Amino acid sequence: MNRTVWVLWVCVGMLCAAPAVRAAEGEKAAPPVVAAEAVKVSLTSPAVAGTLKDALDQVAKLGKVRIVVDWESIHDTGVKDDVRVAVKAPKATVGQLLELVLTQAAAKGHPLAYYTEDDAVIVTTQRRVLLRNRVPAPAARAGETRASARPGAFPKINFEALEAKDVFRFLQEISGANMHVNWKALEASGITRQTEVTLQVRNVTMERLLDLVTDEISQTRDKYARVYWVVDQGVVEISTGQALDTTLRTRTFDVADLLMVAPDFKGPRMDLNKAAVGTDNQNNNTSGGLFDTTNNTNNKSSDPEGTETTAELRNRARDNLIGIIKQSIGEDMWQPQGKGAIILHGKQLVISQTLLGWKLMERSLGGR
Repeated sequence: MNRTVWVLWVCVGMLCAAPAVRAAEGEKAAPPVVAAEAVKVSLTSPAVAGTLKDALDQVAKLGKVRIVVDWESIHDTGVKDDVRVAVKAPKATVGQLLELVLTQAAAKGHPLAYYTEDDAVIVTTQRRVLLRNRVPAPAARAGETRASARPGAFPKINFEALEAKDVFRFLQEISGANMHVNWKALEASGITRQTEVTLQVRNVTMERLLDLVTDEISQTRDKYARVYWVVDQGVVEISTGQALDTTLRTRTFDVADLLMVAPDFKGPRMDLNKAAVGTDNQNNNTSGGLFDTTNNTNNKSSDPEGTETTAELRNRARDNLIGIIKQSIGEDMWQPQGKGAIILHGKQLVISQTLLGWKLMERSLGGR
């Protein structure tokens, strides 16, 4: 009897424990989000604003992905985590939204970028993206001191008729960058895996080395047939201008400081003739003095000198800014001939341009 009761109690215990076990299994944490997939998720009317740190936290929340920030490298470019950003888009992927934030926050000549690694999105500088997991550079030859090399630079590169496929493989291995070579596009421009590259340089950064290699391969080809490198959504893309001219990217810039104008307020005019008379005027009953104020009340844009109003000055500054940007890469890159567009919304300059257009602007306006 006692044995029967004991068996019953065991069975009841097992039945009661089963739901608890199933519940516990159901409460297990969901598998980590794959960052490479998370940045491709499309968002409708995303908007982030605040400090750079706040904006990155907001992007992480919207994309439901972990973002790790390399603040040390970012601070080295002069960008602080409290720099203000404000980004809004009608539609964008998580990766595109992140790029908009980084573009707005970056210091001139020091682009920021990101790459994905397992369940995390790593935000850092473009240079660090190009050099992630870089293997140690070869030791300098006898008589060469490494102290002369710039940080992140390669002491010596020597390509002697090396095939293009081996050059790009070498660059990928020494940098650790996630690199993709669009061989189909290159071959359409007459550049094959066997195209030879000859290059001897010292103390060059990865960015400059990529410039030199792509220039060497391109030779005298026009801007659409030339080879370029761009960092797009964490991937170093090697392709031709023709292929890069198919993918649009929209970025926003605060240009309030570039559109600021100082109104030309008129002051009193000095009459030198009266100054020459000296004290004679003091003995006369004539009105006026050293300064002529007869035109001070007529401070309008229609005065004889044709002075522009503040609004006209601002419009001219806007037109000049847009004109400089367009001319920097050629009118053929902008609508209606090309795909690019540029609009000013208040103090925000919104530019939509292809990856080729952005690369050409980087070279023309931001330096190589």
